[in-house]
Amino acid sequence: IAPIAMSISTFSLGMKISPGAETVKIGNSTAMVSRQQDTISLNWVNKTGWGLSLTGNKGMTFEELLKIAESVTSPPQEVLQVSLVPDGDLLVLRGESKDITIHLQCNSSTFMTISITRDTRISNLPAGIDVTATQTSLTLSSMQSLDVILNVKVGTNVPSPTWSYQPASEILSTDTPPPFGTITEEPSYSLRFMVSYQYTTANALIIQGNEDLSTRLRIDPPADLPEGMVTLKKAEEAVDFPVGLLLPAYFPEGTSPPPMGYKISAEKPYSISAFYSTVQVVLSPEPGITQPPDDFPGERMTIRKKQVIIGQNIIDWWIYDIHFSVISDEILMSELKLVAESMMLIGPGSGSWLGVRP
Repeated sequence: IAPIAMSISTFSLGMKISPGAETVKIGNSTAMVSRQQDTISLNWVNKTGWGLSLTGNKGMTFEELLKIAESVTSPPQEVLQVSLVPDGDLLVLRGESKDITIHLQCNSSTFMTISITRDTRISNLPAGIDVTATQTSLTLSSMQSLDVILNVKVGTNVPSPTWSYQPASEILSTDTPPPFGTITEEPSYSLRFMVSYQYTTANALIIQGNEDLSTRLRIDPPADLPEGMVTLKKAEEAVDFPVGLLLPAYFPEGTSPPPMGYKISAEKPYSISAFYSTVQVVLSPEPGITQPPDDFPGERMTIRKKQVIIGQNIIDWWIYDIHFSVISDEILMSELKLVAESMMLIGPGSGSWLGVRP
């Protein structure tokens, strides 16, 4: 076998190919070929920005050298790769149990010690939900992978998760903040894990680190949609604006998000109605209308520098080519104004989708 030599630079500013130089494709990269009296060299920069140089002597054919170059892959940047399988939400009904897997891949050049703990810093689980693992302390050798099985068991008397009520003062500050975030999904429990690792480098340096994993745990079966209503996904597929981003971030105590369902109007351009237990929100495209029409009935006032019209049980305003309406017969008008105000935090400069609209 003809000897070869290879060098790798993990940082490269790129490679300038001289005019008239011989080149060849290596994957998606272009390599420059250098032919000397006794050697052939290939020099290229891969898609991760690494500079590579592969040299073989004249006893190796160019085709053989090219095959070796094409087999070279960049080492993973993470010294420990971790993932949850499956990676979506976990549904475990009361009285049942289910397994999930933490997949570990050690990419260090030496042995690595690993510990797995459940992270309770942000949220804890109620009594009756038990999580057990096949192992919580282990050692992996270089390039070894391993699956750790976690069993999640939910007791028969575990209460349903709920969204905690947040007063308007926590959401509607005097200065317009970034969007607080609307709630468009059912509440869930949070399963969070911390994977801690330690290894020693070739020069005896001890390296420590942590990787976090999390998934949402649901214990209630999916609610049935009321007749004639659709999901948020179906509603957003019918229009060219992100319905979920434009919904309220605040509701008075006693009104629990998310919406029970959505309705799509019969005629184009489609309007979307979101139905909460005490509030209805309507988003109607009206291109070219940026302020309340002169003949629109109701009391005019300003909320968050936006002109609105107040009706008996409704607040209307127009912005971004959309007619916004919030309607309720069950909450006070003062609360309905706060609901409307929470929808006005989405806008240019707030980091939202609307801030980048042409």
